[in-house]
Amino acid sequence: MALNLSSNEISGTGFGYIFEAMKTNESIIELNLSTYEGVNRNRITKKSAIQLREMLIQNEFLEILKIGGTHLGNEGMSQVAKAFQYGLDETLKVDLKKAEKHKGEFIQTGAGGENAPKGRKDYRLLPQMRVDTDDIYQDA
Repeated sequence: MALNLSSNEISGTGFGYIFEAMKTNESIIELNLSTYEGVNRNRITKKSAIQLREMLIQNEFLEILKIGGTHLGNEGMSQVAKAFQYGLDETLKVDLKKAEKHKGEFIQTGAGGENAPKGRKDYRLLPQMRVDTDDIYQDA
């Protein structure tokens, strides 16, 4: 089951409630919290990024998380990366593209090393990455 909450003007407090509920959810495998450019922007705050990390660690069923355009930033991305450090299932795909792009690229933590896409480092090194835009990388 997929839950699409993209572009709903969800605040940090709203995300806190969503992430708390998702900790024990066993039916939603795709969660779309991304934002369409300029339309009812969802915003993940520093506090809600910590709650996101906690949810990712506890939820064993989520397979796809779409969080593009939510102003996750460096600190928020660091929280997502910490979830992977704490033993998050390596099959979770995190889509950082804004909702408008429809063809988001995924970070797949199990696809590092020689299996990583050409020119990209092992994704297990996410905590060392710096995120300056909504996308971690852009193809030339």
